[in-house]
Amino acid sequence: MRHVGNKMGDDREEEEKEGRDRKLKGMELEEEEEEEEEEEEEEEEEEEEDVNKQTLVPSSGKASTQQVHHSTGWVNLYNNNMNSRA
Repeated sequence: MRHVGNKMGDDREEEEKEGRDRKLKGMELEEEEEEEEEEEEEEEEEEEEDVNKQTLVPSSGKASTQQVHHSTGWVNLYNNNMNSRA
């Protein structure tokens, strides 16, 4: 009878260990995913900063020091140049 009891206890311990291992693996995967997301966000921020730091050279030959946003900056700079010529 003792032998059977010990074996059942061993099975239970093994199942608990497997459960902990699975939980740890799941946590590790979540951490890796979070790290990847953070890296992607940092890369996107760096790309936006690079675009914003670019300077344009208008037809007058003088470099523009205005910061450019990738979506609307070009139109605004064009309009500003056209208005300054008039």
